[in-house]
Amino acid sequence: MSQDQQLKGRLLAQVRQLEDLLRGWTDRQHGEGLTGADCNRLQQVAGHLHRLAEAPAGGIEPPAASSPACMLIGEGPAMSRLRNLIGRIAPRDSNVLILGDSGTGKELVAHAIHTSGPRRHGRFVAMDCGALSDTLLESELFGHRRGAFTGANTDRVGLLEEAHDGTLFLDELANASPAFQTRLLRVLQEGEIRRVGENRTRFVDLRVIAATSGDLPNLVREGRFRGDLYYRINVLALTLPPLCQRREDIPTLLSHFLAEIEARHALPPRRFSAAVLEILLRYRWPGNVRELRNVVERAALMSTAVEITPEDLPVELLDDLLRGDSEEGAPIVTKTGEQRMIEHALLEANGERTRAARIIGWPRSKLYRRLHSYAIPTGFGRKAQQP
Repeated sequence: MSQDQQLKGRLLAQVRQLEDLLRGWTDRQHGEGLTGADCNRLQQVAGHLHRLAEAPAGGIEPPAASSPACMLIGEGPAMSRLRNLIGRIAPRDSNVLILGDSGTGKELVAHAIHTSGPRRHGRFVAMDCGALSDTLLESELFGHRRGAFTGANTDRVGLLEEAHDGTLFLDELANASPAFQTRLLRVLQEGEIRRVGENRTRFVDLRVIAATSGDLPNLVREGRFRGDLYYRINVLALTLPPLCQRREDIPTLLSHFLAEIEARHALPPRRFSAAVLEILLRYRWPGNVRELRNVVERAALMSTAVEITPEDLPVELLDDLLRGDSEEGAPIVTKTGEQRMIEHALLEANGERTRAARIIGWPRSKLYRRLHSYAIPTGFGRKAQQP
């Protein structure tokens, strides 16, 4: 069955659901009106129909080059698996749980799922679950009516209403208070909200993507996180790898962040020395990609020369390495930082050695000597020609 036929089938199924609800309404005796559950379901079906009508005939279009889905940097096995998983999860209009250490890019992945999914025309609304007290929770999440409390000078739309027909991203869900968990569960179950100081019930239809660096299953066992909420959120799940498990992506990340920082601060072009590359490949990166970007920015701003040297790196990073706090078994034990720099330049230059030498900042003769020294094969980095 073609994607076009599948789309039509889904649309017809939603139309039939809408017809059944309307028929049930008109068949009622004594002119009874719709119940809250009926209204909620009708709005959900209408939202589905709206999104399906906007979808292209061939299904979800691929994300634009500038979208978060295309900003996931790295070509190693871990990132390839992550992209593949995002591609399978994004079109499914179900809640998602993203697990991963701090600094691994959970919000970027959540945004990529949103922009690649059926709700990409709606808003992406982010909220830090641990940033609000219970006192501010209701107003922030549900909104309030003017005069509902001291300081409520105007009506305010809450984050849940802002995310209607879109995606609500809940960061660090493990930090959510019991009160937050209870209110969120009701929204997920009923799709109903009520602004503070208002009697009117409003209906929201949204996708929830939650993220945490905590151990939710353990928190459930300890009674510190609601099991029913965990199962509501954990429909589809993915785990982000820490940077120490994808060291092959570090040279690519370094180049990306350095170019970005040079443009932002109007800096002249810079490059990393072989010694710096070796240090950065050995470091354990407890703060993951966020820490890596911070180190690149600091080094680029501190450097007074074209080449960034170890003296430009944070002292605490060097101290960690001096204490032997690098990752055991890291790939650097078999390849030097200089060899990795050469291989990365060849990959970037599609195997053209003259261009690779320019990228590194070496004369061609020096590059040729190093290629021979490291036994890097002729044609390394050249992409296979398309038939």
